Amino acid sequence: MAETLHFSRASVLLGIAQPALSQQIKMLEIELGVVLFNRDRRNVRLSEAGTIFLAEARLLLAQFERTKNVVERIRRAEIGRIAIGYAGSIAYSGILERSVRLLRGEAPEVEIVTHELDLGGQLARLAAGTIDIALTRLPIGKPATGLDVVAMCEEEVLVAMPVGHRLEARHELAIASLEAENFVSTDLGEGLGFFFTQSEICRISGFEPRIMARSKHFATLLSLVASGEGIALVPCSTRNLAFPGIIFRPIDVDHRSTIAAILRSEPGSPVVQRYIRICARVGEELDRG
Repeated sequence: MAETLHFSRASVLLGIAQPALSQQIKMLEIELGVVLFNRDRRNVRLSEAGTIFLAEARLLLAQFERTKNVVERIRRAEIGRIAIGYAGSIAYSGILERSVRLLRGEAPEVEIVTHELDLGGQLARLAAGTIDIALTRLPIGKPATGLDVVAMCEEEVLVAMPVGHRLEARHELAIASLEAENFVSTDLGEGLGFFFTQSEICRISGFEPRIMARSKHFATLLSLVASGEGIALVPCSTRNLAFPGIIFRPIDVDHRSTIAAILRSEPGSPVVQRYIRICARVGEELDRG
């Protein structure tokens, strides 16, 4: 009505009867306590209050369209925020780097925050809601109520040994042949993460490893190997660290290290759901080699 200043044309454009339009305008004027249109037998004009009201209404409608657009982009996971917690060894496994790169390519405006955390820190922050997803190595023990664990990919386990080791010439090592060796090991609790994987590999072969040194970080662990402190069972992705003075050999036990995502059971934001789908794709690619 404010644009046509003509009741008949406005009612046609709006698809309502002219008396109904007049009644709605009258009710709005009563509610506002002002006259929006000055009328005589020949003309309809906006009053001063009507002119100001029209300008404010246009601003409101424009803001509504902007808000609707933002909400739609959130629904499509084009904007938003995701906080990712990851165990240190995940950083060079490929899944973190590739998944973040793909998410950035699909949604350039999403805010991505990463935190390197041990398993305890990941579980605490998931419970507190300060991270949305955690990438870690299984097993994690019994997950707390409200958390889901989704396996993403598996890694071959290798032996890392210093250059010049007595077994260097062998192309594959029987785990049983390492019983007399000194080991350096990850420093996690019994039954957790890669510590469980290495323990299980040795147990299958009939012995308990003689652990001489421990570290939470595989980079430090490889430094200890290079120094001659002992050998280590490691995920194959540790080769990406390109440590000098170390050689890697496959083993005769096919027991792999599983990388998994931990997330809250309730549906996450569209960005989180998109990232999980990306992680699953990357995990399949890594498993295929």
